Order: sequence, then C-alpha cells, then structure tokens
Amino acid sequence: LDDPTAFAEDVRADERLAADMGAGGVPFFVLNRRYGVSGVQSPETFTRALEQAWADQAAA
Repeated sequence: LDDPTAFAEDVRADERLAADMGAGGVPFFVLNRRYGVSGVQSPETFTRALEQAWADQAAA
C-alpha cells in the first residue's frame, strides 16, 4: 500500500468490468465475473443470485 500505483491497472480492469455489466453506482456486486447485482437487494434476491452463480460454476 506504500505505492499508490501498485494496483492501479487491476482497479481499472475491475472498473471496466463493472461498467460493462451496467454498474452505475454503489453498491454493485459482481459474482463470478459474470453476474451483476446492483443496488440494495433483499436477502432472498441476493441469495438467489449467489446460488445461480454457484450452480453455474459447479456446472462448468
């Protein structure tokens, strides 16, 4: 953390991924680099998104 540019490229890549997935504000969660969940969601909605991402990962 002493070098403020050490992770700049990684951060820019994460920003591009989020923008490509439709992030327009915070909070925005990216699951498995495939699914985006934006805004404040109910626990049920977030759980379904996590379960879907997990199922897709397991099937791969």
